[in-house]
Amino acid sequence: MRVRIITEGATVVGYQVIENANPAPGQFRSGLMAGPGQKLHEVELPEDFATVPGPEEIHKRLTAYIQKKAAA
Repeated sequence: MRVRIITEGATVVGYQVIENANPAPGQFRSGLMAGPGQKLHEVELPEDFATVPGPEEIHKRLTAYIQKKAAA
């Protein structure tokens, strides 16, 4: 599962699962954009990420993936 994550400093402020399907003709797709002082990250997550129990846990796990990406 590919996810787009917005951070401000070391804090996750939003995320979006990226869908692979192209929009049909006449339709459009929207997405997240980083604002001033924010960064946009795209990471690959395991499929079981969708079963995370709550928002606090989601943000903890996303932060861990961003830190792994930065260390690589």
